[in-house]
Amino acid sequence: MEIDAGMSPLESSPAAEADRELRILLLADEQAETGWLRDRLADSSTTRFAVEVMAGGDPEGLQVGAADLVLVLQGRDSSEHLAQRLARLSRQPGLPVVVIGDCEDERLAHDVFRAGAEGFLVRHEAGTRLLVTTILSALRRHRSLLALSDARERERLLATCDPLTSLANRYLFHDRLSQALAASRRTRRKPRFRLPM
Repeated sequence: MEIDAGMSPLESSPAAEADRELRILLLADEQAETGWLRDRLADSSTTRFAVEVMAGGDPEGLQVGAADLVLVLQGRDSSEHLAQRLARLSRQPGLPVVVIGDCEDERLAHDVFRAGAEGFLVRHEAGTRLLVTTILSALRRHRSLLALSDARERERLLATCDPLTSLANRYLFHDRLSQALAASRRTRRKPRFRLPM
């Protein structure tokens, strides 16, 4: 499958994705616990990975373009500490996150997904194939969500603004007018509204 003119730049073919190196930012508490993960990623015959370890696991100074995906090794963290780390990562909307935990706690997996992660693996179950497919699935899902968000924004603009002049159209006028009238009924004040230009 090749990239065609109809594909969004956020989408890419499996062949194009295999040709480039995926940049993984690995958040881990200790450098020593990352060796097994590097080995499993290096064993992949379909995808090349460049892994950068951020020791201490604090994602605060993270740049959006610095990586394609963030892997978080839970290690001996409490689930509360992990939730805080994921909350800080969720402020970086351009980066999908996959968490690798040491325990098979279903509640932890549920909490990880609720916190915004795209994937969760248990360390002793994470062989090369499962690890790579989880990473690639998380990337695809994240890119699909970004493309969907862009499409919704384009649709909203087309529905509310004139494409030639970018001025508000009749639909937006009626929408803002009805909002202003409803607000004036609730507050018992004269209606005031302003159209975005």
